[in-house]
Amino acid sequence: HADTAQIVVGGELAPENTAVGTDLKTHVISRVLRQADNPFIHSHTIGEHAVIPATGVMAWMANAAEQIYPGFTFARAVEYRTLKGIVFDETLADSYTLTLEETAKSEEAIAFKAMLSSTAVGQKLPRYHYSGTITIMRPVPPAPTHQFQFPAVPYAKEWDILADGTLFHGPLFAGVEKIVRLDDDGLLLKCLSPAVSEEAQGQFPVQSFNLFAADVQWQGMAIWARYAYDSAGLPAKVATAESYRPIPFDTTYYISLDVKSSSPKHVVADIAVHDEHGRVYLRFLGAEVTLSQGLNDLFAQGARLHYTVNL
Repeated sequence: HADTAQIVVGGELAPENTAVGTDLKTHVISRVLRQADNPFIHSHTIGEHAVIPATGVMAWMANAAEQIYPGFTFARAVEYRTLKGIVFDETLADSYTLTLEETAKSEEAIAFKAMLSSTAVGQKLPRYHYSGTITIMRPVPPAPTHQFQFPAVPYAKEWDILADGTLFHGPLFAGVEKIVRLDDDGLLLKCLSPAVSEEAQGQFPVQSFNLFAADVQWQGMAIWARYAYDSAGLPAKVATAESYRPIPFDTTYYISLDVKSSSPKHVVADIAVHDEHGRVYLRFLGAEVTLSQGLNDLFAQGARLHYTVNL
């Protein structure tokens, strides 16, 4: 992208399979974000405004690290936090700066302290949007198996999670095919993420981390929050994200969500994306959403862009 400036402080991009050395570097990547350059964002509209998904920024961090060190693959994010979301409204900054500060380095793994920030015109202090520590590895550890069971009696309630505004997500994010289990302990979803063209992916291309399928984990949180508290919720943090293999488009997968704690204000859960045998693609441990019934109308407003919403 012509508008993507990448400044690698203290070195150039490393050819694949070269020794990475031991000196710790800081990488600064600046990007102008325009809605027109990211067609997928129309499918992620809350209220009147498109919003970059939390998984989109995680993908940006992962992609950048993989591009700096070809041959390494995104494996983990720790203490990944939403500080201030990126909304395509009057608060949109002229440009956004991703800083990746190397904190540990070997031939097998490189860890970065990651921060996404912006500086508004006339403001001296930066605005912080997302932070966390990410690790890329060579190779990624083998995928574990998530222990789960299909219920003897599947969830049978007729619940259109799009028509009632439980989810605001448009067609490119519509991965939930069926609620298989839903109870006070969590849920099991049968999912399939429709293919998204490279053009529609814009500045957030799918490399090893599929932001569209990963977002369906947060949709599972939203479904459970509506079930338990009649409330909507937005991502606040992930204690640990572990990525083992890419989640393919147009392929059935399952999401298992195990609620760890909940209140009318917060839900914390462990979430695994896996195949029918339990082999894990991706998991979020300690995923937290902040709940607000005031969001219900905004979710429904976003859904109305794509579906008939009956409230």
